[in-house]
Amino acid sequence: MRLARLTPELAPWLNLPFPRVEHAGVVEDRAFVGYRLVPGEAMTKFPREQWDRLDGDDLARQLARFFLGLHTFDVRRARAFGFPASHDAFGMREDTWTAGEAAELYQRDLMAFRGLPDAARSACSFLQAALERHLHTLRYDGVTPVLLHGEVSVDHILLDPTTLALSGVIDLNGAFIGRPARDFLYLYETLGSTWTASLLKAYGRLDVAMTLEELHFLSVWHTVQRLLWARQHGWLARAEQQRRVLETLIQQRSAQDGA
Repeated sequence: MRLARLTPELAPWLNLPFPRVEHAGVVEDRAFVGYRLVPGEAMTKFPREQWDRLDGDDLARQLARFFLGLHTFDVRRARAFGFPASHDAFGMREDTWTAGEAAELYQRDLMAFRGLPDAARSACSFLQAALERHLHTLRYDGVTPVLLHGEVSVDHILLDPTTLALSGVIDLNGAFIGRPARDFLYLYETLGSTWTASLLKAYGRLDVAMTLEELHFLSVWHTVQRLLWARQHGWLARAEQQRRVLETLIQQRSAQDGA
């Protein structure tokens, strides 16, 4: 199994405890891995008001070192272990890797959105323009693909229950090879652009303004995908919630562009 092969080599590159696989196998066609418990509790276990007690700059610096270690791991080794690669930030869908070129997959999402009976023409036009800008960036900005965690969120960041210090990062099951901005998406969506800018400055390998622009696009597209998923599965209230989120993101961008 690829995680079992990767994690022993990856461990020296990282500054934080993470699930280092020591046992792996298959039982009744179901794969499993075993690793020592990573200390701490997920950030989501703490009330939101406790997050204000965190040293935001220290959290950003420690996570930046974690990302730097992960993103400088030899991509050739990751490919040899079988990790998929894609410029599509959302290649993992319904727990299955979706093959195809990024432009094709993004256009597929856009067509599905256009097919919704209540899809506003203005939203469709906004998404088309945003996608064209993003695809231009993919073609010309020269950013090098890296090994991504793929799911660094407040669910997977562990804190010491007593001190609230960062104690580990878990869940490498979504790892793949792609653009480094993708690894900051969930933190950007939860902790905001100002804190993410601090993280990117500490990370030091990307243009901060351009990466925040890419993260805004990814957040918009992530919302589109969640909306489509909710509609597909009959979760109409959740779909309406995502429609409102998308509308807010579009309004925010339109206000910025008009300023």
